[in-house]
Amino acid sequence: MALNRTSTGCSPDTETSGRAAFGSHLRYTLRHLYDPVALTRSKLPQVFALGAVEDPLETLRQMLLSAIEALKPDTSVPAQAPVWRVYRILYERYVEQFSQDEVATHLALGTRQLRRQEQHALQVLADFLWTHYDLRLAPPLQSRQPSRADRVAGAEITGTAAPSRDQELDWLRMKYPRELVALADIIQPGLRTIAPLLRELGVRVECSPLEALPPILVQPTGLRQALSAVLTVAVRSAPGGTMRIGVRAREQAIEIDVETTAAHPSPEGPTPDDVDNLNLAREIISISKGLLQVVAGYGKNEPFQVKILLPVPAQVTVMVIDDNADALQLIERYLARTRYHFIGCTDPEQAITLAEEMHPQIILLDVMLPGIDGWELLGRLREHPKMHDVPIIVCTILAQEQLASVLGAAGFIRKPVSQTALLAALDQQATPQAKESGKAHPHKLKTAP
Repeated sequence: MALNRTSTGCSPDTETSGRAAFGSHLRYTLRHLYDPVALTRSKLPQVFALGAVEDPLETLRQMLLSAIEALKPDTSVPAQAPVWRVYRILYERYVEQFSQDEVATHLALGTRQLRRQEQHALQVLADFLWTHYDLRLAPPLQSRQPSRADRVAGAEITGTAAPSRDQELDWLRMKYPRELVALADIIQPGLRTIAPLLRELGVRVECSPLEALPPILVQPTGLRQALSAVLTVAVRSAPGGTMRIGVRAREQAIEIDVETTAAHPSPEGPTPDDVDNLNLAREIISISKGLLQVVAGYGKNEPFQVKILLPVPAQVTVMVIDDNADALQLIERYLARTRYHFIGCTDPEQAITLAEEMHPQIILLDVMLPGIDGWELLGRLREHPKMHDVPIIVCTILAQEQLASVLGAAGFIRKPVSQTALLAALDQQATPQAKESGKAHPHKLKTAP
C-alpha cells in the first residue's frame, strides 16, 4: 500500500524523535494485534493514512503481519544467523502472541536476554516500516507512556481516561481463552484469598469434597476473581456464623451452592458494594458461559444463598490437515487445555483413512498441500459417505473465503491464525445452535461420542 505524501523535508532531530515515537506506538499495537478493543487506541491507522479504508484496523493488522513476513530470511541463510532470530522473535511474540517466558524457553534464552533481543527485533521492524512506507512526513506522534489503568491491565497503553467497565470486560473476554481446569483450582485459591476476612469476622467454612469432579471449561483468571467477590459478600453477611460451599455434578454442568448462617443476621441488609460485587461477578461468570443466581435471602435479617452453574463440556475431536509440522505444533498448543482434542495429519494422501479411523467432529484443512490439492481433498471429504456431515474449516493464507464456502466448507480462517480466532471458529461449529440451525455450515454436525 503506497502512501500519498507531499515532501516538505524533515530535520534529523525531528526524524529521530519521530522514529522513537513510532517505535513505542508500534510496540503497543503489536502486543494487542488481535484485541479489537485495545487496537482502537492505536495511532498507527493515522500514521499509515488509513482513514479512507473500509476496515482500517484489519488493514493495519495485515500490513504489520506482512511486514514481519517480509523480514523472514531466505532458506539459504543459516538457521543460527541473527536475522533468523529477529524473525522468530517477531513471529512468536506478535503473530502467535506467545508470552516472553514461552518464547525464551523455545529459543533457549534467558528472559532478560530475550527482552534485549526483542527490543532489537522491534527496532528492525520499525526501521523497515519507516523506510518502506516513507513515514518521515507522517502525522507527528508523542511516545506512549503507560497509564495507571494500563498498568492494572498489565499492558503498555496510553490514555487520559480509564477504561470503562464494559471495556474492561471486553478486554477480559478477548484476552484470556476458556480452558479446562479443575474446580479445586478455582475454589481453593478463592478461599485462600479471603482467609484474613474469615478470621476477622469469625466465619467458619464447610466445603464439599472437590475431588472426582469433571473439569470445567471456563476462563480461570476472571472466574477466580468472580468467585472471590461472591465469597466476600457471603462472609460479610455471616459474622460469627458459617459459610457452606456445596458442590455437585449435573448433566454438562457443575453446580456450586454458597449459603451462610449468621450468628447475628445484619439488620441493614447488603451494602451497595455487595450489590455491585455480585452484579460484576455475574457478568464475569457469564464470560465463562456460566450462570449466577441469587436463590434466597440477601435482605435484612435473612441468610445469603447463591447458586453458580459452570459448564462441563463434551470433548470435541478436531483433525488438522497441514503438511507443515510447525503449523500443526502451533495448533496443538492452541488447543491444549481446551475442550478440543487435537489429531494432526501431515500427509493428505492418508487424511481420509485417518478420518475414518478417528471420527473427527471438526476438520481444519489447509489447501496448500503436496500431492492432493486442498480444494480437491475438500471435495472428496464432502462426498465421502462417512465424512460429508463433518464441518470443515479451511485455514489458508489465500483470500478465498467465497470459494471455500461454495465448495462446501463450514468456515474459513486466514493464516496466520491467532488462538482467539481459531477457538471462535471451532466454537461456532461445535455449538448446539450450529447443529440445529445449520447456519454455521451446510451439513448436520455429528454428536460427540
